Amino acid sequence: TYALEHIFETFSQWRQSQHDAVKRVAELIARHAVADDKITQRLHGVMHRLNNPSLRVAFVAEFSRGKSELINAVFFSGMGRRIMPASAGRTTMCPTEMGFDTRSPQGLYLLPIESRRVNRSLMHWRAHLDEWIFLPINPDQPDSIAETMQHVTHTWGVSVDEAHELGLLDAEAPSISNSNPTIEIPKWRHAMLNIDLPLLRQGLVVIDTPGLNAVGVEPELTLGLLNQVDAVVFILAADLGVSQSDLDIWQDHLMPPTESEHNRLAVLNKIDVLWDSLTTDEDIDAQLHSQKLAVAE
Repeated sequence: TYALEHIFETFSQWRQSQHDAVKRVAELIARHAVADDKITQRLHGVMHRLNNPSLRVAFVAEFSRGKSELINAVFFSGMGRRIMPASAGRTTMCPTEMGFDTRSPQGLYLLPIESRRVNRSLMHWRAHLDEWIFLPINPDQPDSIAETMQHVTHTWGVSVDEAHELGLLDAEAPSISNSNPTIEIPKWRHAMLNIDLPLLRQGLVVIDTPGLNAVGVEPELTLGLLNQVDAVVFILAADLGVSQSDLDIWQDHLMPPTESEHNRLAVLNKIDVLWDSLTTDEDIDAQLHSQKLAVAE
């Protein structure tokens, strides 16, 4: 975590220096009137981006790739316990952002799934936090925070008609049997954890997304968020490599629009499943090297 804090501080200094340089260029061309409105608008857009203190990183994966566990290890290890739910099976059922805003009290903000009945964007709801369910937290009580974060795993059963009304029933999904006329959906549309941690205080925003192979997990929010972040970490399992569904997600939603964009990172997780007492360290290293080449291809 200390190394990440140092890297983030270096990045912040670089961003400020670039902002100042672009500002000088904009002032120079304005003084000599050598640029049209399009160039001027682009320069101001670059300055606005560089002046934004936040760095938004989304973690994306299928179910059971260890995504929430990786977030726990990287960002919450200093608390001595898991903060994000990371038990076997389904965990995060709605997009969950973690950041720190001094203007709002620390706690978990939950947007009810019923908000889908109103045609409003997530940006609209961000400006109306009074419509969210707020659960306060004490940053000095990790056990209590972890218990509060269990809310992002909550689901409930609704009728087929209600699922249709909420837009959470795939029209191409198999018909629901009469013996089981209810559908399990997430209880929350979106969640935001506001907590004072060193990296988050510096402007980092971490987004934990639901498994993208889930049915009815607010796909337009999950996938829409990916177009608004600075980087995407795509997590794969070392023992599986790239499955067909992994490949579909990459090609349909994560592949960079142009070859010049380098904000997509593929991470091989769960390398410990390759370790056993009958395999030598050399054999394990060879397996990892082979998997890395296959995944990169």
